[in-house]
Amino acid sequence: MQSFLVCNLIAIYRIILTAIVTASLLPIIFFLRLLNFKTGKIKCFYMRVVCRVIGIKLIVHGELSKLRPLLIASNHLSYIDVLAYGSLAPIEFVSKKEVSGWPFIGILAKLADTVFIDRSRSKSLESRKKMDHKLNEGNILLFFPEATSNDGTNILPFKSSLFDVVKTNTTATITLQPSVIAFTRINNLPIGNGWKSLFSWYGEIGFTQHLWRFLKLGCTTVEISLLEPIKDGQSMNRKLLKELTEKSVKNGMSDVLSGRKKLN
Repeated sequence: MQSFLVCNLIAIYRIILTAIVTASLLPIIFFLRLLNFKTGKIKCFYMRVVCRVIGIKLIVHGELSKLRPLLIASNHLSYIDVLAYGSLAPIEFVSKKEVSGWPFIGILAKLADTVFIDRSRSKSLESRKKMDHKLNEGNILLFFPEATSNDGTNILPFKSSLFDVVKTNTTATITLQPSVIAFTRINNLPIGNGWKSLFSWYGEIGFTQHLWRFLKLGCTTVEISLLEPIKDGQSMNRKLLKELTEKSVKNGMSDVLSGRKKLN
């Protein structure tokens, strides 16, 4: 009974603290945007603070490519991905347009300067143009080629359509960097497969239900493995780029989950 009470108190404490941080920093960020000031650093600070408040310990393997513009392709676990990646650098995201209207997640996505796209085949050209615009400004853009979240143990088949921006962009040479994100430990103990649903948000699990359960947990270790960028992407068609990226992410996920990536 005491454990149940403590877990609920932890969740309530985290919600209150996150609300205070958000209410303090969001108006500053949006005001600076109105004045056309860059907000990348303060956004990273906000993401790092929220990660700490909700009990996320972030471990990063590898390095973010220094080449710009940079397109990152990552597997997708949950809304935590945006916080984790957003705390590393001023990364902007690609997401389906429906996300913009979701409670909390929509605000988080807009804060991260997300490019909201329509994934229907008829709108694919328009979606690529939105991505081109961000990349041509020299930004770091991250997309999830699975097009949905997974259970944290398997990589779903990648969709090839958005890889076209690497080849078709005629304004800039885009660097494509595969990346992996994984939940690996809870209170420094390895996370078993039976616990994955507490961390990854997928299937029919409701957002509010999942968030409440997650906030009641202790310290969650999230590992990001920034993999070797794919060379000469401009000379490849989108299907080959998709296959190379998917293989790299699958191998990277296997390394992280097996512990072959040494904890810092």
